[in-house]
Amino acid sequence: VKNNDIVSFLNKEKKCTEKISEKHGDIKKIIDVLINARDKGNSIYVIGNGGSGSTASHFVSDLLKTAILKNKNRFKAISLVDNIPVMLAWSNDTSFVDIFEQQLVNYIHDGDVVIAFSGSGNSKNILKALKYCSKFNVVSIGFSGSTGGKMKKLCTTLSAIEEPLTALERRGINLRTHAARQDPETGKLPMFHVFLGQEEHWFISRTELNAFVEKQEKETGEELQVAEGDDANDTPESRRLHIVEFNEIRTINTLLSDLREMQFEIDALLPIEKTGTEEARYILRRGETEIGIEELRSLLAAVRSAGEKGLQVTRFKGLGEMNAEELRETTLDPANRTLLKIRMDDASQADGLFRILMGDNVETRREFIQKHALDASSLDI
Repeated sequence: VKNNDIVSFLNKEKKCTEKISEKHGDIKKIIDVLINARDKGNSIYVIGNGGSGSTASHFVSDLLKTAILKNKNRFKAISLVDNIPVMLAWSNDTSFVDIFEQQLVNYIHDGDVVIAFSGSGNSKNILKALKYCSKFNVVSIGFSGSTGGKMKKLCTTLSAIEEPLTALERRGINLRTHAARQDPETGKLPMFHVFLGQEEHWFISRTELNAFVEKQEKETGEELQVAEGDDANDTPESRRLHIVEFNEIRTINTLLSDLREMQFEIDALLPIEKTGTEEARYILRRGETEIGIEELRSLLAAVRSAGEKGLQVTRFKGLGEMNAEELRETTLDPANRTLLKIRMDDASQADGLFRILMGDNVETRREFIQKHALDASSLDI
């Protein structure tokens, strides 16, 4: 080992300590939570894997022995990594993912505290245990590394799912209503809306739809006709089949699967009815700032709001409202700008489209935008 390696390591430790000292407000909150649990006689449960498991044991040891104060209640703390036979039993009989959650089922009560250590922030057994805790009025505290872990993946997934959800809602499908149609086995939402006469049906896949059509034709002995245009009126209503396919749901189903891997079901995207003054369903913390969130679709806006704190965001209706410096910085600087080349071989068609979008006839432009609104994507609004 070279001296430079030792110095480099110590410098990294110093920087880490300095960063922790910047979070003194968060540390004070954690201390207050622990003292409150101690004084009220509530229990503290600590979990972790590997080196984080050793930290969990050490942490509990300090609470049970080192933190004893004269004339004060003692901490009730349990390290869930220390009962090896119980962990092995759950790991062997069900899954390693269950080793902490199932122990909490035995212990947890409202008012308790759960502390989780995870260097990556991605440990499935940790995340599952914390998900279980959300059913109770408990305080969950997590210590993880600085890569973002599941938080980064969660934000990425929510960003990707928002566009197809919005498109689906624009087409008149309410997410809460459609969530009730979710298949309990696969977790998928149906993407085919089918009308057979006055009957309404939903199907998850084309295979299910084809099986339904085949069954109906076999039972009636008549071929069903897909209703298209004016010819649909010539088909008897009992044999008239109208199919609406929601392509957005294909993307939504994929992203819902990603959310389930992070222990979130579709109900996490829906606001819940609240009575009285209950606390927020989720809390986003950044330093000493806390933002209450009622459903996950609000998380991105909350993260963006926290990131923009102290910044001034200005939006312009058009380039003509900018001064020269703003125009270069935001639009024309060759180092940052993005140019998209659009080629139309039909000159007359290109001229017509240009007149619609750039001409003086506002009504024509409005009709064009309304007609093609659902085709637009990546809008900065």
